[in-house]
Order: sequence, then C-alpha cells, then structure tokens
Amino acid sequence: MGSFHGFGWIERGEGFIVIRRVVLPAPGEEVKRAVNRVLDSGRYVNGPETIAFEEAWADYCGAKYCVGMGSGTQALVTAFRALGIERGDSVLCPALSFVATAEAIVTAGGTPVYCDVDSRGLMDPDCAIRAPICKFVLPVHLYGQLVDLKWMRGLMGAIFIEDACQAHGQVRTVKSDAACFSFYPTKNLGALGMAGAIVTNDEDVYEKAKENAIMDEIQAAVLLAKLPGLDEANEMRKEVAQWYREFGVESFVEEGNYYLYPVLADDPERVKQVMWDAGVEVGIHYPYILPDRVPSGMIKLYTQALTLAFWHVTLPMYPELDRATVKHISEEFHRCVAL
Repeated sequence: MGSFHGFGWIERGEGFIVIRRVVLPAPGEEVKRAVNRVLDSGRYVNGPETIAFEEAWADYCGAKYCVGMGSGTQALVTAFRALGIERGDSVLCPALSFVATAEAIVTAGGTPVYCDVDSRGLMDPDCAIRAPICKFVLPVHLYGQLVDLKWMRGLMGAIFIEDACQAHGQVRTVKSDAACFSFYPTKNLGALGMAGAIVTNDEDVYEKAKENAIMDEIQAAVLLAKLPGLDEANEMRKEVAQWYREFGVESFVEEGNYYLYPVLADDPERVKQVMWDAGVEVGIHYPYILPDRVPSGMIKLYTQALTLAFWHVTLPMYPELDRATVKHISEEFHRCVAL
C-alpha cells in the first residue's frame, strides 16, 4: 500500500521501500478553497489574489515592494530591464546554476561573465573580486544557501540582482537592488503551475517592473494559501538533512532551506541507476557548467564548478520524509558507493 509524502510516493512492502518522485502531492483543502475562490470570482489575471500575495511576499521578505510574475526567468529578465541593462552590458554570475540564470542575462541583452564557485556551489568571493569589472552582478543562492552580499556590495560598485529562485524562506532582508524568485511546483514554496516574483526596496524598479507584469490569479491564491506553512516545511527539511548526516551521508550544502540535498559521488550515472534499481529515485541536477551552455567568449577554468557539476547526485529531499525512510535511503546509498 502506498502513501503520498511531499513530492514522493512511498510504497512499503516485504523488506523494501520504493521511493519515487512524482509531479505534485494532492492539494490540501486550503489550496482547493483558494483555487475555487478564484474560479468563482471570474478574475484570472492580476486581480485581488495577486495584490494580496504581493503584499504578503514583500512583507515576508522584508521588502517594500513585490511584483508578481509569470516565472522566475521572467522575473530575472524584468529586473534587469527595470534596472537599466543595455545591450552588451556585462553581468558577473557563477559558472554553476540552472541554465535559466544565464539565459535570462542574454534575453535581457546582457553578456554573462562567469566566475568559479566555492565548495558549497556559491559564487567564489576571491574569483568574483578578481573578475573583470561588470555593470551587474547576479549572485545565485544555489540549493537554497545564501550568498554573503554584504561584503561583496562593499567591494564592487555594481548593480546587484539576487537569483533567489531556490531561496524561499532564506531572503528575509533584501540587500540587493532586487531579488527574484521562482515558484515552480517543486520549489519550497511552489505554485500549481508557473509563477515568479521580484522584491525590491526601490520604488522606481517597482514601477518599471509593474508595467508589463502578469501573474495568474490561481497561482497567487495557491501561494498565499501555502505561505503560512513555509517556515515549518523548511524546518522539516533541515531535520531531514540532519538525519542524513546522522546516517553518514554528508552534503556539500551546509545550511539553508535544503531545496536539494546533493552529495559528491564517483560515477554519478552508475550511482543513480543502482539507486533507482533499489527503488530510490535520485537525480543529477545541473550536470553541466553554464559556460558550456551559454558561452561568454571568455575561456577560463572553473575547477570547483566542474567538480560539483560532474561528480554529484541529489538524494530525496522533501519535508514529509521520516527518519526510518532517510535511514533506508542512506543505507542504500552506502551500499551503492561501496560496490
């Protein structure tokens, strides 16, 4: 007999547990009521639900303003344009991230300039300081870990936009010119479809971003219904991460909201296949570096980014995992890497 747990389907049988990742858990009653409220209203875009969510998300992030968007990528592109990017402007960003980070730069008219990452996958401070002077800097809070912006802003006279698409619950004070979020269904705060947002303390950025902003009312209502549970869900993820460590499975992600739980592994494709065969679905997120996907014309070595991209797997991570299941996953992982 199976049961839903977060984004996973767990089946318990004779001596085995099958853990499969699925698209979405069944929506809770509050989410269903929110959707029905929108359907009954007849207002499906940029209505009262969007306004209410924008106010709530701005308050949650410690920002003056929020603009709802159709996706995280759209939020990034819009933020660049609202902050005055011009064709060919250079944008410093990490070599390791989801490809949309670099695609947003190019779509907005900029040129990515890559720097290596540190052992946690975040923009390496030394590399960033030694990089060519850029008009924009786009730090990525990868895996839900926060980049330390305070020192960076003090040393670099650039416009800062945070790619916070994985950092729900981590950005509680906006220290940049704008921070951008994705609410893709698998995120820590996920909609039932595509949605995103920009938060900022700059009224001019807010006004410019609002000009062409569109947010689906259903997604806004769903996010508004789920927001009160975000902090608790993040704490549950932290507990899951602690159980993994207790069972000897260390991630190179040291803190944050644990959007993902990546671990280093030799021959990741083999590990992935063996784990799947054992009933545990693991992933390989970002098995590439951005300079290979969106070239910048600058040829450099990105040693740490390459290491993390090519030698990792991501283990199941969602709030509803229990200790016994994490123990089982950990044992299967240890068995797999020992083969």
